[in-house]
Amino acid sequence: MITDNIGRLELLIGNMSSGKSTFMNDILLRNVIMGKKVQLFQPGSSIRDIDDPSLITRGGYKILREPIADTDDIYRKVKQESEVIGIDELHFYNRGIINAIKYLVDEGKEVLACSLELDFRGNSLIFGDGPEGIYDLLPIADNVQLFNSICTHRDNGSDKVCGNPEARWVQKYYGDDVAPYETPLIELGDIRQSKGTWYAPRCRKHFKFYDKG
Repeated sequence: MITDNIGRLELLIGNMSSGKSTFMNDILLRNVIMGKKVQLFQPGSSIRDIDDPSLITRGGYKILREPIADTDDIYRKVKQESEVIGIDELHFYNRGIINAIKYLVDEGKEVLACSLELDFRGNSLIFGDGPEGIYDLLPIADNVQLFNSICTHRDNGSDKVCGNPEARWVQKYYGDDVAPYETPLIELGDIRQSKGTWYAPRCRKHFKFYDKG
């Protein structure tokens, strides 16, 4: 059902560690301060700071991050009185997230949604079961903001990072090696170098592009 209220979609896309979620959370908290009803959805497997799932400001305002198992959870958990909805880390969802977002906007909600723009292969991000991906949301977005990261590449034995602020790509590693192209597109990992799976933002100079044949 389409309400008399006009919904809105703001899409925040870009690299890891680029400030997308921080930017969204700031907007959501401002809406809380203005007295609006706000909800924040995030994939349960990726919720950070699990010991304290709330976002708390200095003034004591808070937003509870609500864990979502799948896109159907959004329909179940959204409250009719909610005016502003935040959805973090869209890249963990399947393509049903597109219809879920359309539904929220049609219901008159203001939606802020965060996602990676590219996968570790350097391709535009495709949702879990494809073929639709993040770019399929662009035509219905009222505003799109692109966030780049800072390249954290270090030469062997150096403590100095590259520091290029145009790190648009994310490199996936298994220990000291770049992950093979055929590995899973979505795989939980660290955001700092480790012996297991980890990811790092890279500029054009330091991203190792795959030979796609």
